Amino acid sequence: MKFSFFCICLFVFWISCSTNSGTSGVLRNDSLYVVDVDHAEREKVLFMSSLFQKANAIVLDTSVWIGSLDKIQGLNNRIFILDRHQAKGVFEFTRDGVFVRQIGSRGNGPGEYIVPGDFSLDMVNGRIYILDDQKQTISQYNISDGKFQKTIALDKESGIRSHRIQWADGSLFVDLYCFDEQPATDGLLRRIDLSTAKSDGVYMSSAYNKQWHDPERIDSKVFYPGEKNAYRFVKQFMDTVFYIGSQGVMPYMALQSEDLLRPQDLKVVDMNSRLPLEAQLFQTKKIYGIHDYREHNHVIYFRYMKGGTIVFVAFDTRTGNTTLFDLMTDDLLFSENAQTLMPQFGCSTGEGEYYYFNNAPFINLKGWVEGGVLSPTLEGLDKLKVLNENSNPVIFYYEYKN
Repeated sequence: MKFSFFCICLFVFWISCSTNSGTSGVLRNDSLYVVDVDHAEREKVLFMSSLFQKANAIVLDTSVWIGSLDKIQGLNNRIFILDRHQAKGVFEFTRDGVFVRQIGSRGNGPGEYIVPGDFSLDMVNGRIYILDDQKQTISQYNISDGKFQKTIALDKESGIRSHRIQWADGSLFVDLYCFDEQPATDGLLRRIDLSTAKSDGVYMSSAYNKQWHDPERIDSKVFYPGEKNAYRFVKQFMDTVFYIGSQGVMPYMALQSEDLLRPQDLKVVDMNSRLPLEAQLFQTKKIYGIHDYREHNHVIYFRYMKGGTIVFVAFDTRTGNTTLFDLMTDDLLFSENAQTLMPQFGCSTGEGEYYYFNNAPFINLKGWVEGGVLSPTLEGLDKLKVLNENSNPVIFYYEYKN
């Protein structure tokens, strides 16, 4: 175990030091958490009731149409929602689902965006930032009234684009996607100094992400909340989760396994195929794709893929114990013995987590209520009885146990 830990630290240090001159140094972390999945305990099911004490249904009012939920972030008694491709905007609701306002609007002028790729909240200074995928600009708004404040233009370096954004400890961070196999700047993350609105650091070479270059396959989420004003960063093929905050940028948690995906395993991927990435990697039986990352009560939870199988993980940072689960069952949302379908993970807060169901033919929440499929203890159950084909997607808030 000690030898394996040494090898991981040596590998992380080697990658950090082997980047080109255009990439900023990643700080060393002697307290790196190592999640050894090959020697983990194994259990069948992770029940939602083991983490949360209750769930509450939030039905969004239809004074504004939301086609699809692509991101959720909570702040006090407010919910901020991104619909990238249908309503194409960022919308604010109360925790009861009442529409408050749209932040910015579609267009090409100041405070407007064409393709809103992502947004981030600065909870310290009361700002919200929206990244425009197409224009490669960031619009800054006042979070209390939604008023536009200024535009930040990203460096338009040839062959480089950004699609996801995160405020952390007074700076903005954006991910990097490279169109070229050998870009002038080889990095996965860029820091933007808000005082100058200029890029002042590029972090992590593409070696961390298995040298993967495909700007057409954009990660839906790469930033996750950590402790206060600090966040975590991980992309599709990274085995290491990074800390972003007041201490800089440094490795935080690393997967350890003999079955980790290697760069040569990605050669099976056909860039022109319409098959999902997961389907093309099914036969590899390799581990990749850290998703749905969150931390609560000294435990890190996430999931990864092993070939075509989803594995759920709980890692106790105090003991170093790792537990793998074959299934995650929502026994707070669904009644006992009902066929379950997990809602999608939205985000975590200090008090709980948001999940959601986007509208789809196989999602029939109203029918599930009438058929007794949903748990009678679900708060807001009656609200689901009035859903119809014109309803917006439904959000569920799960409150952590004390």
